[in-house]
Amino acid sequence: MTAYLEKGNCAHLQVMGERFSVKVLAVAEDTIGVTFSGARYPVEGTGAELRFRDNGGMVSYHTQVVVAPRRNGDGMILQRVSSAFPHRHRSAWRVPMNTMVEMASQNGRPACAVQVHNVSADGALIESPVSLQLDERVDLRLPLGNGPLHNITARVIRFQPLNVTASGAQQVGVRFVDVSKSLRRALTVYIWQRLRDFYPEEISALFPGSRSDRRRRKEEARIEGYPSPHLP
Repeated sequence: MTAYLEKGNCAHLQVMGERFSVKVLAVAEDTIGVTFSGARYPVEGTGAELRFRDNGGMVSYHTQVVVAPRRNGDGMILQRVSSAFPHRHRSAWRVPMNTMVEMASQNGRPACAVQVHNVSADGALIESPVSLQLDERVDLRLPLGNGPLHNITARVIRFQPLNVTASGAQQVGVRFVDVSKSLRRALTVYIWQRLRDFYPEEISALFPGSRSDRRRRKEEARIEGYPSPHLP
């Protein structure tokens, strides 16, 4: 984490063709919470440039909006994307899952149980008792919250070096493919719920207001069709 991405630092945010002065409220891994004072609110997935003044000019971070403001006074959460860090290949926030799920290979092998160590909107790290091949496609049944299991197709993209267990199981990275809009939304909501579990104080700082006010906002969101986990 660089000195720029620290709580209390001021920056400029370029989003939706406008520039806003913002303050960093919280930083957690690849995610940055900032204030927002615009009259128009960006939607989730909107690209944004977070810029800090430096002695030699400006330092920019390529981000996208992952939790948008809903009302005046709300902050928002930005997620750094891979273009801001060329040495990193994954672009999405990952949260621990540590859950056994069913995996079926599309090569015709019988289904087996694998452990999902962590998950993001783009993919997952799994531990498989059977040997998988690079680019092999598998079908996973993931529990995302309290709802039904979600069938997700994934492609093997990498093998974790030196991570072979005593039983012969190997940790492999998979990338989700053919992700529908509803599935991506379910993944986003699940990840947002886990972020709230891990960083409750930081998340609460982004969305000021009384407890009764937050309950009212959740009810409004439910009526309007927004998933309530987007609101603390």
